[in-house]
Amino acid sequence: MRRILAGSALAMACGLVAHSGCVGVGGDGHSDLREEDELVLGLMEDLGYHQDDIELADTRIIVDKDLIFFREKLLNGEYAPVTEVDLESDPTEKGYRHPNAITVNVANIKLAFAAGATTPIKNAFINAAGDINSVANCNVVVSQNNTGPTITVREVAAVNWGTTPCAASEPACTTAPSGGNVSTDIYVKASGIAPGCSAWSNSAMDFAFRHELLHALGFTHVKQAGSIQVFDSAVCSGTATTCADMPGYTTVMKKTLELDSSTCAAQPWIPTILASDDRLTLSILF
Repeated sequence: MRRILAGSALAMACGLVAHSGCVGVGGDGHSDLREEDELVLGLMEDLGYHQDDIELADTRIIVDKDLIFFREKLLNGEYAPVTEVDLESDPTEKGYRHPNAITVNVANIKLAFAAGATTPIKNAFINAAGDINSVANCNVVVSQNNTGPTITVREVAAVNWGTTPCAASEPACTTAPSGGNVSTDIYVKASGIAPGCSAWSNSAMDFAFRHELLHALGFTHVKQAGSIQVFDSAVCSGTATTCADMPGYTTVMKKTLELDSSTCAAQPWIPTILASDDRLTLSILF
């Protein structure tokens, strides 16, 4: 997800990259690292992601400025696609999900908060989870009371933001699902979310935290490269670039959160609850 301020040239996207620094024994370390980079790019392309959307550095791989993959997990095959049955797809349809589908018990997902999470951040995530839990004909239940696969929200002070996997310019990011599991971590910047916006507004949290939780459940941006399209939901017939921010329908998986530069609130066209197509897609997938 990107955040931009109206009237500003700034664009912010959630997620960072880096690489492992793994080198072969002996020989030219730089050459070995280049060879590993080429292997990593090839593996990501095998998953359907475009090189133009991939950044590499240290242990992380970032796709579409939004989602964090880890080099070691990729090389170990943990992001390999999980085969699903009874899921139709069509290249013009929305409801986009990652190739590595969620196969764990989605009715028992625990929402946890790392030490230091503040009440406004906690409440906004609990409300976002409640919106997801309210979807009819959907088995997903995300709750602090659950005991299953855990999504941990980590609120991090601005001064320590560089210790997270997120890009320095981004106020939130989510690790990619792997091995059939949900994402394990969502990182949220405590303050300084955008120039002129020292704190989260309620409407910005409402959009952003739903967006991040759906990423944790395997949703991608609209028509994101490498995604699989879920049958029978809203149609975006444009290119991946166009559909990401102008899908032609309302969705919290729109790539960019536009903020009012004076109030830091989400612009009026930004959804602050799950849109009808988000709810439909959840009911189809789960």
